[in-house]
Amino acid sequence: MVATNEKIDWRSWYIPTALIVFILSYFVIDITKFVNNIFYASLLLPAIILWSREIISYSARYLGSWEALLLFWAVLSGISTFWYEDYQLKYLKHIIYVIAFFLIVSWAIFRGWLDTEKLLYILLAGMLIYLLYAFVSTYYIQGKTFPLGRIEPLPARMSSSIYSSILLSSLLSSALVLLHRRKIQLIIQIGLITYALFFLYLMRSRSGFVVFLCGAVVLIALYLYNQPGRLTKVLILGVIAAIIGIGLYEAGLFDSMIARADGYRLELWQIVLTEYLQCGALFGCGYGYDIKSLMADSTQIYHPHNIVLAQILYTGLTGGIILVVCLAIALYKAVQLKSPWGIYLICALAGLMFDGDKLVGNPDEMWLLILLPMAVISGEYARTFRATVETHPSGS
Repeated sequence: MVATNEKIDWRSWYIPTALIVFILSYFVIDITKFVNNIFYASLLLPAIILWSREIISYSARYLGSWEALLLFWAVLSGISTFWYEDYQLKYLKHIIYVIAFFLIVSWAIFRGWLDTEKLLYILLAGMLIYLLYAFVSTYYIQGKTFPLGRIEPLPARMSSSIYSSILLSSLLSSALVLLHRRKIQLIIQIGLITYALFFLYLMRSRSGFVVFLCGAVVLIALYLYNQPGRLTKVLILGVIAAIIGIGLYEAGLFDSMIARADGYRLELWQIVLTEYLQCGALFGCGYGYDIKSLMADSTQIYHPHNIVLAQILYTGLTGGIILVVCLAIALYKAVQLKSPWGIYLICALAGLMFDGDKLVGNPDEMWLLILLPMAVISGEYARTFRATVETHPSGS
């Protein structure tokens, strides 16, 4: 036997474990501060104290212009609180939180410590188990009538049925790509789709169904792109799905969702745009700004319900355009990588066009829906392309 002096870097198991524990805590713990503290203690502090030099070196050497622009956007968002008369210094801390989370995930993937496929499967499994727990809590512990009673709120940090449904549909769409690539049996894929549809109905979130349909369109487009001769089969499946949908509609199962119409989104967005223009088109109203106007029925508006409009309200056209550019480039990189995390990101964006809010803040659902897939795409691209180009330069 040949002796070896190589030691396993403890970070290779610690960082993935800490990340997964932090993410899964959304499905287990119902105290927001507790979830936040898991991130601070297990990832943020070690990153600042132990790994900051390596993370900065990685960022300078391997990250591209869009990641730099994204980090600039995070800083701009945080300091925009000073635009607002009642500025809040907490947003300066939030800059550090968001940047640290993004860079830690990207760096861990680049180093090969975090397997992005396993991460996706773990997230999906955690979500599915969480929904089963929510089912038991709603219909057996709370005693709501099945299936008329809505699962709301869910019994952990991921308490919003809206964000939960968006996350479920985004995870499902991206996981189906991986399952198809790995030639997992079709019956398993159909089972996952059925399970997801069952809980999307129980959560009664229209955003979740929008994301589900968005994912279906993307997956069908990918299928036809790779196998253009299968159009007839897709059309037959589409007709069957339409017949089932019409039958469910006629049975009245979607009456409660249809009755809510557009949820007053158009009126709400008009009010938000009016207040944004009063603040200033270029830089907006600043993080921490509270929408002052009320809806026609005197309902208070808590947030813009649109991820892009929220950024425009708080940081103006400057922040809004930067965010859109970063998202577009991240999606383009995902296409180059053929990464399922690009499908995850585009599906999440589809849902957050109706329910999104600010991105720079304490750990919340926005981190899982937007920051996580962007960080994964960044790490995958750095590992796949940038490091390869540096190792094997052209002409050598």
